[in-house]
Amino acid sequence: MNRRALLAASAALAMISVAPATAADAPKDVMVLRHLAYDGVTDDLVGLAANPAPYADPLRPTATELRRATMAVRLDPTSGWGRLFGPTVDAATGQPYPDGGRVAGEEYLAFTQARDGGKSAVLLQVPAKLSRDRRCILAVPQAGSFGLYHDISTTGFWGLQHGCAVVYTDKGHGTGLHDLESDTVTLIDGVTAKAGEAGPLSHFTAPLSPARKAAFLARWPHRIAFKAAHSRLNPEARWGEDVLRSIRYAFWQLNARDGGGWTKENTLVIVAGNSNGGGATLYAGEKDDEGLVDGLVAGEP
Repeated sequence: MNRRALLAASAALAMISVAPATAADAPKDVMVLRHLAYDGVTDDLVGLAANPAPYADPLRPTATELRRATMAVRLDPTSGWGRLFGPTVDAATGQPYPDGGRVAGEEYLAFTQARDGGKSAVLLQVPAKLSRDRRCILAVPQAGSFGLYHDISTTGFWGLQHGCAVVYTDKGHGTGLHDLESDTVTLIDGVTAKAGEAGPLSHFTAPLSPARKAAFLARWPHRIAFKAAHSRLNPEARWGEDVLRSIRYAFWQLNARDGGGWTKENTLVIVAGNSNGGGATLYAGEKDDEGLVDGLVAGEP
């Protein structure tokens, strides 16, 4: 599929997904972009079934190829990952899962919009064995400036294995970049497009007029702008709000999917993050005036 067709498909999917007949209208600050399902055999939510192969076209990798390559990154096994702990190990028994810990289920990719104009990427994973007897949501603000799939193998897998929905936010950082010279931007799934074609589907487009961009490149050619550094916003100032916004989105999407039934009163919500994701976890607890969050786990915040 060429880039223009991909953008058209993404836009159409966004329009279909944000107004399901079984739920209230989507929040005004949410744009749902993709909804995919994984069978747990050929591919899964943790990436254990992914078998990355060489890109068919290394200069134009597909969203599926990028996802598989990203999720195939593993932690150092000498630390005990994959032997003592991790998505392949049953924490209750300490033994490896017979199927390797694969998790079937669904994924939703979305953007959430902050009041200051900042945009955060959000990933919601819903395991096929989602519990409705013990409803739970695990919210994971990503560490560093990593993309949405980074903390699945360190944190998110725990929620998936316990039947929880898991929602991740890049808290306004993420991997959005703008190649100023080619005027190319990334979309939420990692594929690229021209900034003018991407429009609001762009993960990040530098706030430069054509004239100012031309003048800048004439003086400093071959430059790339990153969302966290060049958005002219202060993402850290709203990390807590980004986390809470991702939780509200998770509630809305789960209710849209199930036809209702998910409330803060009957759902256990845990926020867990590491590094500056741990900082965002604490900020979320401080900002939570709605009583959304039941527990916080902050690693080296």
